[in-house]
Amino acid sequence: MKRITIPALLVLSLAVALTACGKKDGEGGEGGGESGGGGGGSETVDLPKLGLKADVPKGSQVSELMGAQMIQGPGITVTIDIAKDMDPKTIDDAKKEATETYSGKNLKEEKLDDGFILTFENKGGMGTNYFMIGRREIDGKAYKCNVTAPQDAHQKSGAVICKTLKK
Repeated sequence: MKRITIPALLVLSLAVALTACGKKDGEGGEGGGESGGGGGGSETVDLPKLGLKADVPKGSQVSELMGAQMIQGPGITVTIDIAKDMDPKTIDDAKKEATETYSGKNLKEEKLDDGFILTFENKGGMGTNYFMIGRREIDGKAYKCNVTAPQDAHQKSGAVICKTLKK
């Protein structure tokens, strides 16, 4: 059972492509490390549709994407939304989705006190794709974090941002 509709995947892919194409020669953006990338420090932003906050690289923007909150910035594009019944509830559910739906390889899991983070890759027509599936339970409500990107910096930064979600 596919969980991402074709239009949703196209919109997300376009958003990632526009972010990557919007950089001028000489601009950074890949960043790295545990701070979430970008090299310019971090700041806390509101995710008003969800009633949450997240720590993100400075210069990141929050927008709405099909009801979810999308964060785009230096080395990052991640979507955060309220988890639906069909979203993975456990790390094992996420691993099954990664391998069966996306033919995922190089799966790396991290169990959190209130959820999990799973990262993986696959090969597509344009090269390697980097994914992150996260789930957090905050104040009795489940949230999901997702990254689908052509750069591993986005995957790593998305995992860091997902772990910083708070009320």
